Amino acid sequence: RPQPPPSGTTLNGMVKSYNRKGFGFLMVLGADYGQDIYYTREHLSPRLQTRDIPGQHVTFELHRFPDGKLTAMHIRPVGEPKEEPKGKGLFK
Repeated sequence: RPQPPPSGTTLNGMVKSYNRKGFGFLMVLGADYGQDIYYTREHLSPRLQTRDIPGQHVTFELHRFPDGKLTAMHIRPVGEPKEEPKGKGLFK
């Protein structure tokens, strides 16, 4: 079983689950790290917060909790550019 890549790595995956409490799990496409990737609503693109998303293909950044569990941040539909933090970048 391959080791997960370093924190901050961008990966493609698919939403396995999402519940009304505001969290769910992703699976990484093309690799099995032995665990699904946890995420919370705060890390979903606005386009993903308004629809039934299980089965949706997404791009995300992989991060690791101090206990070693994996979490996803900056989750967006495949092909959607990553949003820059507000107040930075070319357009202010």
